[in-house]
Amino acid sequence: MTQPMMKNSENAPMPVADYSHAVEVPMGNGKSMLYICGMGPRDKATDTVPGVTFDDAGDVNDYDITAQTQNVFQNIGTVIKDAGGRGLRDVVDVQVFLVDIDRDFADFNKVWKENMVFEDGWKPARTTVQVPALPLKEIFVELKCIAVI
Repeated sequence: MTQPMMKNSENAPMPVADYSHAVEVPMGNGKSMLYICGMGPRDKATDTVPGVTFDDAGDVNDYDITAQTQNVFQNIGTVIKDAGGRGLRDVVDVQVFLVDIDRDFADFNKVWKENMVFEDGWKPARTTVQVPALPLKEIFVELKCIAVI
């Protein structure tokens, strides 16, 4: 059996710590499982998080969960395509981490539906949980995905 391979995308923001964007594990049938890291909404070009405003002390004043969620999906699609897949349609399982589930769940779901519910009826499995914080103070949504490519 072929060994797992690290897959890093030059087109997605670099991970915030020492890990790969994804790891590809061949299944032996011409397809592979792609385990994608917890992906946040940072923009590759600017290395900033969209939709965030800060106060004079540098603390988060407000954020736009819709803008953040759109960027997360864009980043995940980029990693999948750069690994040889089609994009979000290859995703089979998603773990969603929201910092404020009461505030953000409905808006997150709207963006989810636009990106992850396909015309042919396909939609991946999903778990959504609230977490106290994510690695950067300006990030309020992160997704961990598995895809078949």
